[in-house]
Amino acid sequence: MPDGDRSLWVHRRAPDLDPWREHDACGVGFVARASGEQSHDILTRALQAVARVAHRGAASTDNSGDGAGLLTQIPRRLLAEEAARLGLPLGAGQRFALGVFFLPPEPAALERATALIEAVLREEGLPVLGWRDVPTDATLLGASARATCPAIRQAFVAAPVDGGRADEDAWERALYLARRTIEPSSPRPWTAAARMRTPGSAHSTSRGAPSSAA
Repeated sequence: MPDGDRSLWVHRRAPDLDPWREHDACGVGFVARASGEQSHDILTRALQAVARVAHRGAASTDNSGDGAGLLTQIPRRLLAEEAARLGLPLGAGQRFALGVFFLPPEPAALERATALIEAVLREEGLPVLGWRDVPTDATLLGASARATCPAIRQAFVAAPVDGGRADEDAWERALYLARRTIEPSSPRPWTAAARMRTPGSAHSTSRGAPSSAA
């Protein structure tokens, strides 16, 4: 843009700013207790914060959005209860990792995706204890979002079998490397977005990959 076309505001306030490159970032909020106490009230307030930055996201005419969510600690008690309900071989106090995957909903493609993920984890010495289908409510989605909605699955991953990665940092690295192998290996038209973390780590409730818990 020629200097003569720049606004007076640009000249006075930001003489080095190119108006063609001006843009805003997505809205972000942070809610926590200084005491570190866990509380459902924190989650409630975080959901209110997400709702109040809705104007920062994109939305289509059918009310489909570009995605938003929360990043929280991994809920150990909930996952332990779910593992018991599903009959997974997870003992009391056993360390495990959690993988969150966004996969194709078609049965055949879902089966192939699941097999690929388990094979990569197995190669890294990370046994999969079992899977949990994350409950969703597609009735809240617009038509275009509902048409592309993935199946969201969580993998319970046991600690490394070789015993050589007992410390959490090494375990996290193994999970990260598995994730980086899984994502580019996902055949089109689906991708396995993974978040792998141990229970002391943060956990995303929107977009995902594996994580671990103790």
